[in-house]
Amino acid sequence: MEHHVDGPSSDIRVALIGMGALGCALLPRLVRMPFSLITLVDGDRVEHKNIDRQHLYAPVDVGHPKVEVAHAWVRNAPVPVDIATVDAFFDANNADDIVSMHDLVVDATDDAHARQLIDRTCAAYDVPLLSGAVHGREGQVIALHVEGARKDLLLRDLFGGKPGAEQDGCDMRHVPEEVIEEVAKRMAWRIREWLNAVPLANGRIEQYGGDTRAWISIEPPIIDR
Repeated sequence: MEHHVDGPSSDIRVALIGMGALGCALLPRLVRMPFSLITLVDGDRVEHKNIDRQHLYAPVDVGHPKVEVAHAWVRNAPVPVDIATVDAFFDANNADDIVSMHDLVVDATDDAHARQLIDRTCAAYDVPLLSGAVHGREGQVIALHVEGARKDLLLRDLFGGKPGAEQDGCDMRHVPEEVIEEVAKRMAWRIREWLNAVPLANGRIEQYGGDTRAWISIEPPIIDR
């Protein structure tokens, strides 16, 4: 992990996992929140196809690590913040180290297997998780492992079955920018509520429909363990 000190804040540390379209839309909102440390986690490199939907990157950045380009953007942000970067994909080799050193994990990945691993690791270390996802014209936001009822709910409780290969890697070129922005805004809203000790509902699926331009809430199932 590479650590860069850019300025003081509170003593709350957040890991943002995934610096694709959703991570790029969320980071400018996170830097304005009172975090002492924001850790960016992604092993991907900027590609030409990323430029249209991942607005922190420019053609000159192609071939460079996404986390380093994003950190360079933060250095020019109006609010000083400490940044750490992990130039690696979240996997079994680094999961424990990443999750255990943070107070909040934000999942902006587009890989179903990674999302399950992030969730299980957060549950194991009792670290709150705010998970966001986009697919086609829809998006969703879920809070898990926050204080309150049903804290032990897991993603697999909400979405039955094992994730298949077709669930890994959403083509962002087919996701309207409006959907990405709406999900990032909702995630930022829930993160601010968490920072202000506003109770969040574990396992509630907040789903955005690009056709209706509206959010609906789906309550989690009752799980007998």
